[in-house]
Amino acid sequence: MTEEKKPAILAMPKSYVDEILEETEEQKLISLDLIKDMTSEASLAVSSHVAMPIVAQLIWLNYSIIQSINVEIKDPIYHTNEDTGEEEYIFAERTIHDLQSLMLARYYAVSELMRLSHSVSLH
Repeated sequence: MTEEKKPAILAMPKSYVDEILEETEEQKLISLDLIKDMTSEASLAVSSHVAMPIVAQLIWLNYSIIQSINVEIKDPIYHTNEDTGEEEYIFAERTIHDLQSLMLARYYAVSELMRLSHSVSLH
């Protein structure tokens, strides 16, 4: 007889989730502007052609992060952390793992763009 393993749930501070969403939205908008600049006739530099797939990947990653979070907070389950008194969202363990993978991939994409002298940060 096998026991069914219950899916694990994890808590993430609401303020941190809001911060992730804000940063992700900002990067998404800047990436969309960057891809427009790269596809304009005036921008035919080799670095733009090398960077364009990375920017496209970054746009996809940011949309995926936003969607993953929005699915979880659409009908949010809150928990108040007894130690900090801070409100926390309850996320499925699978969502946390997905977010970790997406955010790590985004980190490497942003690093690669910076190496190519392109930035997705507000100055």
